[in-house]
Amino acid sequence: MRFSLRTGSKTHFNHDYIEQLIQAIQEAGNCFDEVWLATSYGIPSLERIEREAKDMAWAAERLREAGIVASMQLSRTVGHSPDALISNGGEGVEPDFYLITSIDGDSEEGVFCWNSPAFRHYVSEEMKLYSKFGPEIVWVDDDIRLRLLGKSKALCYCDNCIQLFNERFGYQYNRETLKKDFLYNLAIRDEYIQFQTDTLADFAGLISKAVHEVSPETVMALQNGGNTQMVINA
Repeated sequence: MRFSLRTGSKTHFNHDYIEQLIQAIQEAGNCFDEVWLATSYGIPSLERIEREAKDMAWAAERLREAGIVASMQLSRTVGHSPDALISNGGEGVEPDFYLITSIDGDSEEGVFCWNSPAFRHYVSEEMKLYSKFGPEIVWVDDDIRLRLLGKSKALCYCDNCIQLFNERFGYQYNRETLKKDFLYNLAIRDEYIQFQTDTLADFAGLISKAVHEVSPETVMALQNGGNTQMVINA
C-alpha cells in the first residue's frame, strides 16, 4: 500500500515549505511514500507555466533525494467553475477557448469545451511543460467527465460541438432542433452521448500523448469523480 499526499497548486513555489514538508514526513516515520505536485487551477500563459514548471522540477528533485516519490496532479482539465480563474494572475483567456454550453445555450466562464482546437493545443503544450520533471504518475483531475460542473451539468452543446456532430453523422442540426430530438428521439440521444464520449476520450488521449512525449515512463491515472444529476429543461 502507498500513502500519497496531494499538495496545493502553489506550495512548490515556496522552497522553505517543501523543505519543511520533507522534514515533517521524515520525522513522522516517512508517513507518506508519494507527494503530488499540483498544477495551476487557472489558465496561465504558457510562459508562466514554463516558469512554474521549474519550481515544480526543483521540488520533485528534493523529494526524490529524500526517498519520496514525486508525482503530479493535473488540477484542471476542462475546468470547474469561474472561481478557478481567480488564480489566473490577471491573464486573459483566449476567446477561441470555447466554453462548455448547455442545451439551452447557457455557458459559464472557467469551464471549457474539450473539442476547441485552441484549447486542445493549449492543454497539450501545458502538459509537455509541466511533465518535464518526469513525474512517476500524473493524476488527472476528476473534471474530465461527461457529468460536468458549470451550467451545462451534462455534455456540451456549444456551436462547435453541434457542428462536429453534424459532420460525423451527416445531420443539419442547430441547437433548437437538436434539443427537440435529444429529448424525444432515443436514437439521436444515444448518438450524441456516444459522440461526446468519443471526443472526451480523444481529449484524454491527447493529455496522455503530451505527457509521454516528454516523459515516456510516466503512468497516467484518473482521480475518482463525483456524481452530479443530469437535468435538461424541456
